[in-house]
Amino acid sequence: MKFFTKKIPKIIFWSVLSLFLVYTAAGFFIVPMVIKSQAINYIKIELKRDAEIESVSFNPFTFSLSVEGFKLYEKEKKEIFISFKEFFINFSLMPLINKELDFQEIRLTEPKGNVIRLNQEEFNFSDLIKKLSNPNTDTVTTDPKIGPVKTGIITDQVNKEESNWEILIRKFELERLYLLITDKSIAPPAETKIDSFSVTVTDLHLNSADTSGFHLTSKLRRGGTFSLSGNFSMTPLKADLKFSFNEASLVVLSPYISDFAYLRLDDGKLSIDGNLKLNEPSASDKIQVSFNANSKLEDLKLYDTKNDERFLEWKTLTVLDIKGTFNPTQISIGEVDLKNLYARIAIAEDKSFNLSELFKVSPAAEDSGEISDTLAMGFTDPNARFISLTDTNQPFVESVDTGKNQIDFEYDIGKIKIENSEVFFSDFSLPLKFASKIHNMNGEVTGFTSENPLGAEIKLQGTVDEYGLAKIEGKMDPFDPIAYSNIKVNFHNIEMTNLTPYSIDFIGYYLESGKLSLDIQYKIDKGILTSYSKIFLNKFTLGDEVEGEEGLGLPIKLAIALLKDANDNIDLDLEVEGDLNDPETDTGALVWWAVKRVLTTIVTAPFRFLGNLLGIGGEDLESVDFEAGNAKLENHQFEKMINLSKIMAERPGIVLEIYGAVDTITDGRAIREAKFDSIYNYRLTGQNFSDSSSSPTNNDYTKGQQIIEELYVQSYDDSTLSLIKIKNSIDSDGNGDLRNYLDELREKIILVQPVSVIEFQNLATTRAEAIQNHMLTVHQIPAERIVIKENEIFEEEDRNWVRCPLGVGVL
Repeated sequence: MKFFTKKIPKIIFWSVLSLFLVYTAAGFFIVPMVIKSQAINYIKIELKRDAEIESVSFNPFTFSLSVEGFKLYEKEKKEIFISFKEFFINFSLMPLINKELDFQEIRLTEPKGNVIRLNQEEFNFSDLIKKLSNPNTDTVTTDPKIGPVKTGIITDQVNKEESNWEILIRKFELERLYLLITDKSIAPPAETKIDSFSVTVTDLHLNSADTSGFHLTSKLRRGGTFSLSGNFSMTPLKADLKFSFNEASLVVLSPYISDFAYLRLDDGKLSIDGNLKLNEPSASDKIQVSFNANSKLEDLKLYDTKNDERFLEWKTLTVLDIKGTFNPTQISIGEVDLKNLYARIAIAEDKSFNLSELFKVSPAAEDSGEISDTLAMGFTDPNARFISLTDTNQPFVESVDTGKNQIDFEYDIGKIKIENSEVFFSDFSLPLKFASKIHNMNGEVTGFTSENPLGAEIKLQGTVDEYGLAKIEGKMDPFDPIAYSNIKVNFHNIEMTNLTPYSIDFIGYYLESGKLSLDIQYKIDKGILTSYSKIFLNKFTLGDEVEGEEGLGLPIKLAIALLKDANDNIDLDLEVEGDLNDPETDTGALVWWAVKRVLTTIVTAPFRFLGNLLGIGGEDLESVDFEAGNAKLENHQFEKMINLSKIMAERPGIVLEIYGAVDTITDGRAIREAKFDSIYNYRLTGQNFSDSSSSPTNNDYTKGQQIIEELYVQSYDDSTLSLIKIKNSIDSDGNGDLRNYLDELREKIILVQPVSVIEFQNLATTRAEAIQNHMLTVHQIPAERIVIKENEIFEEEDRNWVRCPLGVGVL
């Protein structure tokens, strides 16, 4: 009995020691070997991939596992898909009693990955996702080293059972991740490299409201760093995070931009510092999101690869005091500061617009010749490679919603500042290529908020070309300018010779000299446009006419001469109205037709226009009146001549055109009467008086009656004279109704007096010369500014005066 009593402790000791040694040997040697073999075998059979593990170590006392030198290869190639230097887990056993999985530490060191997007729908790991998301039923395979191996994925039932366990990861570390992402779905393929990506998570308690810590840092291979840190909890979801991008290069996005647009991103660095908060009040509530940040986008350079020219650049775009929330949605920005902007707007020879031509159209749309109605900046599919554009041949505004804004969130931008910026504009669709730039552009936009019924207030000013000034002021609804806009645009001291390409296209002339000042004020209220423009041209001179250019189809030089004042300036007012709700409305055509209408009115009724300058009726200046048969200027016409001289002084570029005129009826009657009076007076007195009012006083009516009767017989015959005597009861003694008798004879004698065409022409010419001489001698108008034109012959009755028409020509 004593023997067994003495042996029992030894047996227990050696048994425990043996178990300890077996446990130790199994833990340190067998378990690592099994894990290594099983893992490689599982990957080989289930995932159809080759894998390598350099070593596996397991500490059965601390329950820590380390896997080193892991490599997973591509499906059909010997290239490495993912690898890591070490994967380390330190697990605590004691909490298992309380159904808790307690990981003291999980660490993944220097993982490397090579992610490839093969096409729009497939990646180089798509097969792995399919295997893991749709596992086969458990299978039994045989490993040549360790025998049968049961493989499979944990079932849903197991997952449901394990969901009641608490999972705590006290520390998770991802150290120095390197990731190469290659996108072969676009041409050329895009590469993104993430370097030194490290993550540390502390006290991660799944399915718990406990707070966890989080810290992430990364370097971007093309430059810049990214960091994210803070606290969060899983159930309910809450997070309070700080994030930061520091000069992160955006060049990596260039292939994606080039895939849907003819643009290349040559440079750009993004910096953001901010805070992000997430809050899930309950499982049924929407997650509330709030954030605040400051950001800066520096050295942006977008290059137009289609036209081989700069497109959009800026030195810095700073956005300060960004605040936002979702559920409800509210966004506010303290200030936006844009410095050294460069933008290029270009019209090509085929009249295409560089902004609309930048975006690529899908091959199917190109083949069919159709373009989708999708907005230019809208994707029809998030994965689409191309953007569909609105047909640029259609009116830009196809419909206007003049009701209340449909923006369903609140926004507020305190101020938008633009400093030292430049916009370059070119138009190569004109007969002569045109280019201009607005530089030194500065200004600001305020009141950019959903709570402002008056709209955003705009104040911008810049220099046009060398010495010109451009200025924009006003208010508008930034999201619906067709619903409300009230804007003033001012251009001053713009060199006109730079606008020659447009003058050739629109009026058919070169511009020799001049400076343009243009003040435009337009208002749009619910789509109804009213616009008032004041155009001032200083020292404006047209150059040579361009053959083959039709222009407006108007006498442009005459219009210019009528508009130019004594200082060679033109001051013109223009009004434009239109309904922008009508899809057929073209604002450019509205303005152009308004200009044409004004010029047409001026050249077709020049005296009406010129009379308005003096505040008198222009119709009074269109002619000079003469007494029938007379070429003498009457006193009541002198005021008209004075006004004409004033107009000539106001418009030094015009000439006065005088049209001699004669009326074959009115003037013919007067000439015939004068001829009769001359013959009658000569026979009566022996003298020739051409003016009956100057005939001598002679009461020898018997002789006068005899002369008239003789003249009648010479023109007609005795028989008709006898009939007229009988008609008027004239007896042999000459008594009767002598007044009517002599008047009838006189009238019939006048009717047969001959008047030649030469006499008519001479009268018309004499009248024109009378006007000319008066303007030359009395008003000292230079001879080259008075032009006598061809005579005009009229045939009108019941006129007391004969009008000599006046016209306006170009000096």
